[in-house]
Amino acid sequence: MSRAAQRCLWAASAAAFAGCALLPISNPDLFWHLSASRRIFALHAIPTVDWLSFTRVGDPWTDFEWLSQVVYGTLYDAGGFPQLWAFKAVLLAGAALILWKTLELEDVPADHRPAAVALWSAAFLTRSDIRPDLFSVLAFGAVFWALEARRQGRRVRTYAALPLFALWANLHAGFAYGLMLVGIYAAVETARAAASMKALKAAAWYWYALVLAAAGTLLQPFGWKTYKVLWMHGRDVGSLAPYISEWGALSFDNPWHWPAWVVLLGSFAAGALYARRRKDIALAPTAALLLCGATSFQHVRLGSYFATLAVPLAFGWLSRSGVLPATPRVRVRVALASLSAACAAYVFWWGSHFGLFQTAYDDRFAPTGAAAFLERNKDEARGLSLYNPWGWGGYLGWRLYPDYFVFQDGRYIFHSLLIEAAKATGDPAAWQAFLEGRSVDLALMENAPAYVEGTRTHADGTGVRLRRPYYVSFMPKDRWALIYWDEKALLFARRATVDDEWIHAHEYALARPRDDQARADALARNEIDPARLAAELRRHETELRTP
Repeated sequence: MSRAAQRCLWAASAAAFAGCALLPISNPDLFWHLSASRRIFALHAIPTVDWLSFTRVGDPWTDFEWLSQVVYGTLYDAGGFPQLWAFKAVLLAGAALILWKTLELEDVPADHRPAAVALWSAAFLTRSDIRPDLFSVLAFGAVFWALEARRQGRRVRTYAALPLFALWANLHAGFAYGLMLVGIYAAVETARAAASMKALKAAAWYWYALVLAAAGTLLQPFGWKTYKVLWMHGRDVGSLAPYISEWGALSFDNPWHWPAWVVLLGSFAAGALYARRRKDIALAPTAALLLCGATSFQHVRLGSYFATLAVPLAFGWLSRSGVLPATPRVRVRVALASLSAACAAYVFWWGSHFGLFQTAYDDRFAPTGAAAFLERNKDEARGLSLYNPWGWGGYLGWRLYPDYFVFQDGRYIFHSLLIEAAKATGDPAAWQAFLEGRSVDLALMENAPAYVEGTRTHADGTGVRLRRPYYVSFMPKDRWALIYWDEKALLFARRATVDDEWIHAHEYALARPRDDQARADALARNEIDPARLAAELRRHETELRTP
């Protein structure tokens, strides 16, 4: 490859990786991890029951990610979000380094590897936030490298499986995918070696590694209970997929999924081409690729594991089959450079929507203003039961506990509540029954641009059809008072259970968001006082400026 083309390829690959690694933090689950870390440091023990919610307080909770939480909490206390942001970049750099070593193991020439890193970075973009999964991807890549190195005849220490999986099991439950990977190699290599005693002895290494790895996973505070949680996740994944996007299937309609489709289809095509040309395709990594491909197609969150397998295998197959020769022709150089440039452009395109290179933490997905309002009014509202959407519970619990207890957050113990709440949103009457049944006093809801056609009845009994925001019917004004709103959130108080004077001081009876048509109709018919509306609008502007 010419020096100029090589520089372009490296530059595009570095840009793609940098954009992926330095994408700002926005993961809502980070905050309940930080809450757990705070709890661990306060109690000098790992929590075993819920303490953050009023719906599950005291219920058993298996905190199988406790060590990740200790790491996150320590880093946050030392340097806040910038420290966590830098740490996740280091984890991704470690995963990329393992990928590079695996590409080398798969006989991918050095000139081709930057394009592989660029593709991996684009496919990894959706999972590049700070989350315990990053530890799993790092460990999964290391296990894959070790299995491939052993399959190719290199010396690999079997006993390393015990400490690796013991550490992994205390960081994240993704160790299950590591066990699956070792099990696939053990089964396939044993089947291949059935006719040879010498080969059977070689295959026994994989079983020994599997036994040590499985034993290592039990060296954590919860023992076999972690496997029970894994079983519960597997049981619930189908019912939760409609409500948690990362548990859903790959979709061509979602641009976030496009790199995953490229990796999925490209790796299968590369494997088919290699099998056709060389007819000596290795069964163990191929079986692992097929199984991981099937699971990542069904559940997007598993795509990071699949990319860790698929990218080095695909580039290895293309290199050994001659499609990507060690000394590539001009059109191959152009193709590799174009792939890297396309991946970098994709990463920067999406990254620009999330503050890439502008901030360490993107707070657009957290109800910061509503949380500040609740903090300011904790003396009056402390003890009131608060409903909150699934994705906001982690932030609210981290910021407001112990003055408020949340309804739900991202932990598995709230899966049934997530489904219950989601089903209730289909009908205003069902939603009111849900809030009544859960004894909700304050309801924090999204200020979403969702509208319904409805009739506004005038004082003289006539009516007019208008386009009105969803909350008008879901949170009827005679029962619920809107006491705070901003571009993200709406906060309602139940009139029957909350102090009347407090509601009167904070209610927005006229200056209600997205209800412009109804307000204009009321003003035209002199049914509301313009001076009172103006006063509410001024109060709202002042409130939004209040820290």
